[in-house]
Amino acid sequence: MCRNFVASIWEIKSSGCSSALLTGNVKSVAFFIDFHLATLLFGIRLVWTVHNLRHHDHRPRAIERWISSAFARRCKKIRVLGPGIKAQVSAFFGVSEEKIVEIPEGSFVGWYPEGITKTEARQALGIPENDRVWLYFGNLRPY
Repeated sequence: MCRNFVASIWEIKSSGCSSALLTGNVKSVAFFIDFHLATLLFGIRLVWTVHNLRHHDHRPRAIERWISSAFARRCKKIRVLGPGIKAQVSAFFGVSEEKIVEIPEGSFVGWYPEGITKTEARQALGIPENDRVWLYFGNLRPY
């Protein structure tokens, strides 16, 4: 079985197939194997920060949820970022709420020195003083 699986992956890679569905499945299976090895063989305890209940890329929902739920059960703790999320995460992944801890993101205000004033920054960027500015670091993608 394992030999056939590896051969199938090699054939897919060498044929130039880049199906997002297939790539997502292979990545999910590799992830599943990696975290099981880490926890079983090496005694590593995992803490997972849950940002989303589902992945952004188009993986089959049943496989994705099964692997994510298995991962959640293997984790020592699960971190959520805000209030009211524990019940949703618990229900979705099938884990106890006692395993889930709410720890909001911290702030770096006052940690790094400010190089220029807000007014100087607006002038340098050509942004009028009364215009609203939104800043986002990350990646926004549809589900």
